[in-house]
Amino acid sequence: MIDMHGYQKMIFTVAVSMMLLFSPTMTMGFAQENKELSNMHKKADEHFMIGEYKQAIEIYDEILDISPTSKKSALMKGIALSNLERHKSSILEFYKVNQQDSQNITALIGLGAGFGNLGEYKQALTYFEQAYELQPDNHIVKNYYEFAIKTAKKYPYNEVEKPEVFTLNIPQTIPSWIK
Repeated sequence: MIDMHGYQKMIFTVAVSMMLLFSPTMTMGFAQENKELSNMHKKADEHFMIGEYKQAIEIYDEILDISPTSKKSALMKGIALSNLERHKSSILEFYKVNQQDSQNITALIGLGAGFGNLGEYKQALTYFEQAYELQPDNHIVKNYYEFAIKTAKKYPYNEVEKPEVFTLNIPQTIPSWIK
């Protein structure tokens, strides 16, 4: 019997990797980077492609220290984190890219998959809907969108109010017993 979660994870990894590797906008920016960054990208991608995600993440972090707005590095780091089932961290990486480029399909799919993996199906559906609105003919986007709709219907839940953020009022004076 095929493990459905493993199958979905594999499809996601392959699809997003192919989208990134063959995206003309990514390769144009990639070609303009200096030689050192180019070599770092190559090494990180090599680790990524053979499943050495931790090593790839370390290199993507180094690249992001040098070039904090590198969408390719942030996206690949997000995918690697997702493959390591570090979904909260992957969501943060995809969110950074989404803030730079709200129409980045890979970031939208990554956000949707991340929230879906955390059981936040309605939140996942919102990102898949955005991706679908941008590229309704993209079969990968369409599959995720349709899967999210079916999952949200199959596992309905009532959302609860999110807790309010509170602050601690810590006095800034030195207590008399310390003096």
